[in-house]
Amino acid sequence: MFGSVSLAGRLLSLYYARYASSGSSVFADPPEGMTQELFENLLRTYHIGAPFRDFRANAQITMLLTHLLELSWAGNEGAPEGVPQNIQYMVRYLESNYREDISLDFLSHFFGISKGHPSREFKRLTGFSPNEYLIKVRLNRAKDLLPVSQSTIREIAFSCGFRDINNFTNLFKKDTGMPPGAYRRSHLPLSGG
Repeated sequence: MFGSVSLAGRLLSLYYARYASSGSSVFADPPEGMTQELFENLLRTYHIGAPFRDFRANAQITMLLTHLLELSWAGNEGAPEGVPQNIQYMVRYLESNYREDISLDFLSHFFGISKGHPSREFKRLTGFSPNEYLIKVRLNRAKDLLPVSQSTIREIAFSCGFRDINNFTNLFKKDTGMPPGAYRRSHLPLSGG
């Protein structure tokens, strides 16, 4: 994920000293790191508008800045080789937020990269376009839920991020060779006795 943060206050001199010693204001965190989650929590806090929102946001900003400062001292060891961080973050984001309405426009804006670049790079490195990958994640979650959930097929489809039951049914059938109801029946756990 790419983003920028402006700093002010008593710790500014510490952050500036760190920047001056490294010559860069860029902090890198591997995809399994906390940076993305901290940014997302901060964004959610502002969108929800809960009581004491500004105090909560201030605490989250402090945690984020502390984390970034720790990263700057630790360097970026341990990041997986060969897959750019922006693609790793996109995979993690899609897997964590599959219930949301996610478009390529949103991804390019959220990750601060051009619309065509992430799609080409993502497909080259994963074998899927971002949209195909998102659909695969959603379908896999639906396959996990169908045999064990008491929810209706429509409810499961919606909980997995599908907004149109017909589209879900068609995609599910194309992926598994059977409609969701038949898949559910064929994968029910066997009862003992």
